[in-house]
Amino acid sequence: MCSFNNHNVRSYAVILFCILSFIEFQSAFAITIMTYNTENLFDIDDNPSKQDESYLPLNKKKKEFCTSIPVRKWKETCLNLNWDREKLRVKIKRLSQVITSCCEGFGPDILVLQEVENKKVLELLRRQLNLSSVYKPGILINSDDPRGINIAVLTKLSIIDKPILYPIPFIATGKNKILHSRGILRVDIKNIANYRTNKEQVFSILAVHFPSNRHAHSYRLQAMRFLTKIAKGLPQDHIVIAAGDFNNTQKEENQFKLYKNFSQQYWTVSHLLDLENPSKILGTHYLTTKNQWSFLDTILIRNSDIQAKKLKIKSIQIINTIENQINEYGQPIGFLNAAQQPHGVSDHLPMLLTLIL
Repeated sequence: MCSFNNHNVRSYAVILFCILSFIEFQSAFAITIMTYNTENLFDIDDNPSKQDESYLPLNKKKKEFCTSIPVRKWKETCLNLNWDREKLRVKIKRLSQVITSCCEGFGPDILVLQEVENKKVLELLRRQLNLSSVYKPGILINSDDPRGINIAVLTKLSIIDKPILYPIPFIATGKNKILHSRGILRVDIKNIANYRTNKEQVFSILAVHFPSNRHAHSYRLQAMRFLTKIAKGLPQDHIVIAAGDFNNTQKEENQFKLYKNFSQQYWTVSHLLDLENPSKILGTHYLTTKNQWSFLDTILIRNSDIQAKKLKIKSIQIINTIENQINEYGQPIGFLNAAQQPHGVSDHLPMLLTLIL
């Protein structure tokens, strides 16, 4: 910033430059929002009401449960993985390194997470993050997911009202009947005063983790419709952001156009925007068996909030600069290798959206 005194003010041009610099500084207030699927962030304690057997120390596991798992890969993980305190420590440290690699080393203002078992392990992550940042106690409401993987939100900003977890009212279709819902987590967050109106701005964050691709596309379509219904009912003076793992593969997008259709109707889908260097953004997840990138994870902004000029979308980034996070081809490396030892960070890459208010 400029300093005004009789010694350094030489002309009206200098004064004008300083005033314009001040206005630009005031008007360029940025909010950063990240979504990140942590890939099985479990604590080391058994929850008898959930199927968390795979992510326990070997001496706490029930072998008969592991052998009953029908999917071979999951069965082997359950039988052989020793999910102990040291592995959890490494997992949390690496997740924290990825998250704080953005935003000048302090992490995003709002952080939406998927596959977090409970508040206890969320708090462990928050403490690690707070070695360099200032996140408030996290938000996590236990869902009906049988494994106990939940959606969570961390933020540096003030949370207002009571967070709500909306169960998704799925209607069973096809052979894969859904009897549970991870839900949609709503957290209302208050930002500091907007420079244009001098009023505090409320963000309604809708955090999601839609059904996986083991289930029919119709379930993800139902989830998207329910998400949109919730957003339509929120106050028009809120900025509504939906973020998370939508589990919409590129193959499905090509066939059903879930993102494209809803972006035309109601949402702005961040990764579909024509921003600078879009070719560098390939996706957030790479499916090796199909040799295909997908935006399983993305961030949506309610169209009416952009149209009302409440905000400007500055940038969209995929965060992938940390050691062990990606392989030589830029693809995310899952946390565990074939020997069930720490290898990468997560099989997803985080997406970061920067908004200018």
